[in-house]
Amino acid sequence: MQWSTGEPGKTIIKTMANEKSEKNENPAETDILIQFRQRQYSNQEDGFENISSSQNPVLNNPSRGETDFLNLESSSDTNRDLDNPTAVAVGWQQIYARDTIIAKVINIIHPVVVLIVILVGYVIQYSACFQRSGISHENINGTCKNYIISEYIIPDIFHLLAYIVSFIMLRSAQSEHLNMLIQKVFLFTTSSDPSGLKKHGKLIRTLTYLFIAGLIWIALSTGVCVIQIVLTYNDIPFSFLSPENKTGRFFLFILLVLSFIALDIIYMAVIINYCLQAFLITEFIDAIMERLRKGTLQMTNALKEANEVTNILRTINEKTALALSLVLLNFLLMGVTSMLVLFGDTKLGHVQKLVAFLNVIVWFSGAVPPFIMV
Repeated sequence: MQWSTGEPGKTIIKTMANEKSEKNENPAETDILIQFRQRQYSNQEDGFENISSSQNPVLNNPSRGETDFLNLESSSDTNRDLDNPTAVAVGWQQIYARDTIIAKVINIIHPVVVLIVILVGYVIQYSACFQRSGISHENINGTCKNYIISEYIIPDIFHLLAYIVSFIMLRSAQSEHLNMLIQKVFLFTTSSDPSGLKKHGKLIRTLTYLFIAGLIWIALSTGVCVIQIVLTYNDIPFSFLSPENKTGRFFLFILLVLSFIALDIIYMAVIINYCLQAFLITEFIDAIMERLRKGTLQMTNALKEANEVTNILRTINEKTALALSLVLLNFLLMGVTSMLVLFGDTKLGHVQKLVAFLNVIVWFSGAVPPFIMV
């Protein structure tokens, strides 16, 4: 069937919408379908070519009207609004979606630069013998001696693996499950909120709260590091980097602080990524249950969505949760080490005890959000 212009075209729109309304118990979805088809009709009056039913799956299959309308109208905006800013910052998601040479080059260079920053952070931390748990520094012949495995090797390996696992997952084809999950959550909640604005706002607010909490955690962690640096400024040797003057030494301190901020952003990106997906899958399951109770979702379709939930959960548990587990192990290791410093070192002054106490709060508080969101 070809879409015509003029009054006959409007008649077709109303007729198909009426047929849909007779089969659909949800008036809100019927209104959405009418809006979509009217928009298709208005586009043709503005000079667009006629669209045949064989070329347009929405017009060819009216029962899919409300679904495809929501996908076309909201999914792109929703995905753009719900982009994890930390994931974009650390190179897990592309900066530019445009298929141009410049965009491709930037999208390739970006994660490479982030990886270099991470490795430089490891090197500077080791050269300074700076231990974030608050353990006193000991540098003998340019080598850090205290807790080298628990303070440097294991945390750095876990940190790097968490970054690589997340990068592979979000840059591979498996990352499509997140976009699909966002679309489905937004679609399924239209039964109670036809405009989708209420649920869309909730999703945006949740991500915003997670992002703000992550910034607060990074600020607290960086503040504790700065206090430690001030207290031990003259005792930090930078060993094999060996700055020749005060300016070079001060520059290395700046790099040390910046490297800690970069490493902490990776931590928060892993946690926020997991929390976002856990929140979305929970909302998706709740939306399915709500539509089943209201009778707006057939059991056969519900079973299909349940299978989809199983596939998404498998991806989350195999990839996203793996990266999160590495981060949580790091937090547990650093938190326990900080507690040993706080309660085991009797030579600590009041300020050092405060720093050790703040370190305990930093590491254990960072592990709280995933358990709240699950």
